[in-house]
Amino acid sequence: MAKKAKWRKIISNKFYYPDELAELVELSVITIYRHIKNSLPADTGTIPYIIFGREAKNYFRELYSRDKVEIASDEVQCLSCKSIICLYDIPTEILTTGKLYCSGKYQVTVSGKCPNCGRRFCRFKSFLSGRRINRDTSIHIDMLTGTGKNEMFK
Repeated sequence: MAKKAKWRKIISNKFYYPDELAELVELSVITIYRHIKNSLPADTGTIPYIIFGREAKNYFRELYSRDKVEIASDEVQCLSCKSIICLYDIPTEILTTGKLYCSGKYQVTVSGKCPNCGRRFCRFKSFLSGRRINRDTSIHIDMLTGTGKNEMFK
């Protein structure tokens, strides 16, 4: 994975030369020139280039901002291929951890294999329950999503 710039060190009301900015954000000068080529705002009419702090800060903020993906209660995201996996489509194992946290939510572990890349995943999810559930109790996917009723809660 490429090294990220420490862009929070940039002062907005200053201007920087590429070598000063590279030292400040802990990147190489070549990488700064690559960012200028890839649309980092700079005054290219002078040599060396002048980079304004506010514009550089905004550029790196947008560059490193993540697009947040909404994931439903019956889905997980694969860490290697970034695809959204529906738990109904693949064989999964859902086990309770027996831990209660955050205003009455119980924690479960969902494990399975990504159908796209083949990597195994294990995620913690939460589900609402009125009764305590023992550790390592297997539950059905409908209990996780809240759409079904299970005989263990009667």
